[in-house]
Amino acid sequence: MNATIEFLNATNEFNNATNESLSYDEHLTLPEQIFYLVNGSLGSIFNVIVLFIALLHADTYDKPRQVNSMVRFAILITWLFLRANFVAVSTFYG
Repeated sequence: MNATIEFLNATNEFNNATNESLSYDEHLTLPEQIFYLVNGSLGSIFNVIVLFIALLHADTYDKPRQVNSMVRFAILITWLFLRANFVAVSTFYG
């Protein structure tokens, strides 16, 4: 019986600590939200374009390197946009 009471007390202490940590709000600022939405959208668009090109034009049985090259190019372009936006946002908002 004592073990059960000790377990319940420990559970209540854990729940109280968890509830206190949940009360801390961490929100993204508007520029951060825009940054992540724009870059996520660009990455998605580039990957859809690559997938579309690969499905229409690449012969995956003979030339899997073509698909690999297109995917790498899309990743490179996405990365360049990410870096350019990161520099612009960090410069503007210091």
